[in-house]
Amino acid sequence: MKQYFTGFFTALCLVTSFFLFLGARIDQNEFNKPIVIKGTNGFTYLDGDGIFIASENSKNVKAFLGLDKQDGGMIRLHNSLNKEMAYLGTKNEHGMLKLNNSNGFETCMIFSENDYGMINLFDRNGKLGFAQSGQKE
Repeated sequence: MKQYFTGFFTALCLVTSFFLFLGARIDQNEFNKPIVIKGTNGFTYLDGDGIFIASENSKNVKAFLGLDKQDGGMIRLHNSLNKEMAYLGTKNEHGMLKLNNSNGFETCMIFSENDYGMINLFDRNGKLGFAQSGQKE
């Protein structure tokens, strides 16, 4: 009788294990879901494109760290009016720092071009006022 019970119990365990392994599948989309972290002042959203940080008050993105459309990295910062204030990233495979005024117009751009440093300064309406290259002639 003891052997009968042991055999029955072993068969029951094997059949249960078989159905558990058969039903357990790894869903590939499980790893592609975004992660949302809520804080006191807003939330952080992580996905395959980058990290978005948004304000609780306006629900607008205030900071972004991720990839641009040309496969370069970038950081963007926005003010309370959701205008871009700063950009640090790439432009045509070169580095670039761009600063804007409260209206969203460019006021300063520092970048590299043809392996030389460049600086452009703009007026309050975004019109070029000064440009200088680091190239010595």
